[in-house]
Amino acid sequence: TLADGRVLVVGGHRGRRADIELFASIEVFDPVSGRFSDGGAMLVPRHKHDAVLLPGGQVLITGGADERDSEGVFASVERYDPESGTSAGMPALLLPRYKHRGSSVLLPDGRVLIAGGAGQAEIYDPSGSRSALVAGGPLSGQFSAVARLDSGEVLITGGYRIGSPPRREVWRYRP
Repeated sequence: TLADGRVLVVGGHRGRRADIELFASIEVFDPVSGRFSDGGAMLVPRHKHDAVLLPGGQVLITGGADERDSEGVFASVERYDPESGTSAGMPALLLPRYKHRGSSVLLPDGRVLIAGGAGQAEIYDPSGSRSALVAGGPLSGQFSAVARLDSGEVLITGGYRIGSPPRREVWRYRP
């Protein structure tokens, strides 16, 4: 959801396996009018990615995959500007990530905790300075559930890694 209440729909796919079609499109849904409008395009067609609203109204889009799914996972990052309808490339993630929708959380200092889609959580700095893996865990995975608490801490639950069962652990990240 953008700062003005409109909803951004970024990329995705239609179809499956050999018939899959990936999208780079960005659409903006206005709940007041009930209509969609063209919002431009990402630099790369992707699905199974994540996006988080940054201070100032821009959107950070991270990871995802191409049509090969687990064989084509991205570490790429884009910053989307809803005012201009344009995307710009950003420094890559330290780990490629996919299946991590909803696992990116804006921290009070403006950095982003990305706690899903790979074997370890990462702090991404949208200012372009160096990002870092979270030392000592949490060990995240695909489809982790992540929520920022009122205290500013982040609760990370579940997820799985390819070839292993779902996790039962819960982690609390303290910035």
